[in-house]
Amino acid sequence: MVLLAAAFQPARATAATLPPEVVAALARGKLPTESVSIVVREVASADGGLAWRAGTAANPASLMKLVTTYAALDLLDRR
Repeated sequence: MVLLAAAFQPARATAATLPPEVVAALARGKLPTESVSIVVREVASADGGLAWRAGTAANPASLMKLVTTYAALDLLDRR
């Protein structure tokens, strides 16, 4: 992951450059734009893409759910 982050330097976004649909969805969910981090990049493109608070540390809760689910499914498969 560190190598990928070093190789990919996305363009920095401001609230004004976030797509209006994203800003509206966050507003509907009552989430301030400062509470999320977003990185969007087309896989086959060398373009920088879009980054919103990409360097901000965050709790990797969703990633940890994947690890926990994988471990649980692996244990169930062994039975």
